[in-house]
Amino acid sequence: MGPAQIVTDKLRVYLTYQVSAWVRISHGGTTGPQFVNAALGVDGQWINGGEVEVNDGNWHEIGGSFRLEKQPSNAMVYVQGPASGVDLMVAGLQIFAVNRKARFSYLRKQADKVT
Repeated sequence: MGPAQIVTDKLRVYLTYQVSAWVRISHGGTTGPQFVNAALGVDGQWINGGEVEVNDGNWHEIGGSFRLEKQPSNAMVYVQGPASGVDLMVAGLQIFAVNRKARFSYLRKQADKVT
């Protein structure tokens, strides 16, 4: 497991949350692409918060979303993925609630522009 943080008291039920993080790896003698993901451990269940394939030294964005149907008694967010010996750098990890009504209104306007 990579970097982790307890977020139990920050999450509320029936809200949609978006996950965003920037990740970068430093090849420590490994070759080939590495998969890095952000996940949440919620009361023993794992929720995927997004995944990205990294095969260079550039920064890559992980993005995803999730929704909780009951108040968790234990919740932890973590970033994991690259093989042993590969350095993982994480910047700007955020979990934030999404205003669904405003988001749907925005998407509806964008959809109306497509011709």
